Amino acid sequence: DGRYAITSNDDERESAARSALDPDAGGGYSLTVVDTARMVAVMHYRAPGETFFSGLAAVKDPHDPAQTLVFAAGGASNAVYVFGLDPAGRLVPDARHTIAIPGPADAGFADRGISFPAALIASSDGRRVYVVNAGGESVAAIDTSTRRLLAAPRRVGFSPCGAAVAGSRLLVTNEGLLRYALLPAAVVSPAFERPSADPLNASSLSLLSLDAGGGIAGPSDALPMDPAPDGLRTVG
Repeated sequence: DGRYAITSNDDERESAARSALDPDAGGGYSLTVVDTARMVAVMHYRAPGETFFSGLAAVKDPHDPAQTLVFAAGGASNAVYVFGLDPAGRLVPDARHTIAIPGPADAGFADRGISFPAALIASSDGRRVYVVNAGGESVAAIDTSTRRLLAAPRRVGFSPCGAAVAGSRLLVTNEGLLRYALLPAAVVSPAFERPSADPLNASSLSLLSLDAGGGIAGPSDALPMDPAPDGLRTVG
């Protein structure tokens, strides 16, 4: 209803800093609830071990449409956190508070085990929240009723960033240039190399079909958004 706005705050480098105007506001990872009528912060949520990064989605609770659920992307914690938002603007951890988001399993790449959930977007009916995993080159769908993943994350392009639901498709932007592989052995000064152009994974738009239940139905198509690198210009 627009009464509250929620922000995700991830100033991890200045966790000890505190505001002179609001001693409860400060650095570190937190979520802030703002009363939009009075334009004041009514709550700062933080908890040991919980990190946050950019993505937030608010939907009606399928079990009680009078209540609001808030999903927050956990970034470095490789999880999405779930809260109830009470009438006073307080975030209350849900009984199923933490949804683990698995990362890639290939030991040959630097993203092994890292999903880094970032952007979140809710379906129009609020039954699903789609998670863009910036570190794991994937997206996943959460069932807002059960607070669980519908299926394993689906692969998209490099460093996915934003998303939108368009009818029966989920569109995901990919802003990365490549996927970081591990070197065969450690070296002091690795030689610079020019990676092969990969227009379907770098600087591209992934289009994923959604099934009748809002799940991600299958592999994605991709639309290249930039010309291939020519060795002179940086594109992306």
